[in-house]
Amino acid sequence: MVDLILTILAEHGFSVFLINERTETSEELFFIRRNLDMKRAKDITKYTVTLYRDFPAQENGGSLLRGFASCTIQKSMNRQEIEAILCSTHESAAYAQNPYFPLPEPESVLPGPVAGTSRPKKQIMMKQLVQALYSSDTDDTTYINSAELFITTTDHRIINSSGIDVSYSETIYSGEFIVQSKQKEDVEIYQDFHFSDSDASGAETDIPYRLAQLAFSALQTAKDRSVAIPYPDTAAPSAIILEGYCVAELFRFFLNRCDASMIYPNYSDYTVGTVLPLKSDTLNITLKSSIPYTPEGIQLRDTALIQNNRITAITGDSRFSYYLGIQPLGTFKDFSIACGPRPAEEFQRRSCLRIVNFSDFQMDSLSGQFGGEFRLAYYSDSQQQNTPVTGGSVSGNILDILDTLKLSKEELNLNGYRGPKSICYSAEKN
Repeated sequence: MVDLILTILAEHGFSVFLINERTETSEELFFIRRNLDMKRAKDITKYTVTLYRDFPAQENGGSLLRGFASCTIQKSMNRQEIEAILCSTHESAAYAQNPYFPLPEPESVLPGPVAGTSRPKKQIMMKQLVQALYSSDTDDTTYINSAELFITTTDHRIINSSGIDVSYSETIYSGEFIVQSKQKEDVEIYQDFHFSDSDASGAETDIPYRLAQLAFSALQTAKDRSVAIPYPDTAAPSAIILEGYCVAELFRFFLNRCDASMIYPNYSDYTVGTVLPLKSDTLNITLKSSIPYTPEGIQLRDTALIQNNRITAITGDSRFSYYLGIQPLGTFKDFSIACGPRPAEEFQRRSCLRIVNFSDFQMDSLSGQFGGEFRLAYYSDSQQQNTPVTGGSVSGNILDILDTLKLSKEELNLNGYRGPKSICYSAEKN
């Protein structure tokens, strides 16, 4: 199919292009309680083709422009259908003109292919995931109501007109499950997850263990949510503790603000050398190359984004990096943060609100505003300790809490994030 696409592009003179071939194979299980409800396997291949058109400088006030548009080609399409969609895409590129930027070129030293996971190995791993998920499901009043488990191997090939032709495979272990508790109030807690065979830990045997921990935590959360009382209007915590994956969402603010696509249009004023005003703890963020290439074909490497509160890199795709005049580092999904020196229990030695489950945590990368309504938190004051509460909300701005921000010693490794499990900041300003 790739050869056919290349032939059609050559015949029509579409000389600047990017082709992404993606073949996805998966093993999927669906459960109702502990009973297997459905088993499914997928094998899908599709091709995303991006075509670029250049418009001479003399036609545009002296500035060379480049337009681009993309289309998806299915494996079932015939030559006529492929030719029609490519011609339509090339025409569409004329209506999306931007300042010129070059496509990435191949690097002199390229990593070897990353092996995928065979089907027999997936089946063995799936059994381990099922055992791990239900290992703590032993209570008739709090249990896993339903679950979906997926092991997906994706084979990527990236080809462009500048000479890039690279391939790699990745395997993702993902899914979601709902925990139900009927102790006092009938409640449900939703939890999703994804782990990679090349994530921060790099050990496949670690994945079932982490899923078991996640399921145990979700079961405990559901139990406590079932007996939680409404958050009192008179509560006045001196500290706010955020725990769980919302911490990763909070810190993703810095990944977005350090990206060329935010800096070029002046949505962010961060540059290499910008110092963040943390006073209590030191922030160190490393971008992880869990896959070897971006969809453009830019080779990814582990990159220190922030060291000792100082920004040390600006990431970005080829387009916006070219506009800023910097080397394109690519864009990253996964990252790690160095944990703090204190155990989380030290954060709770004063009046505090520890939030462990949100209805919908929101983080605005433009303004830095964050917040949401929490489904479960633990409130501690001079009279009571760790009282389960629900129905309250918090809000704030990450830029306003940096001077009191503290990072926990305990670590969370989930969904491409590895770093402090919880953070603590003063509630006085928020």
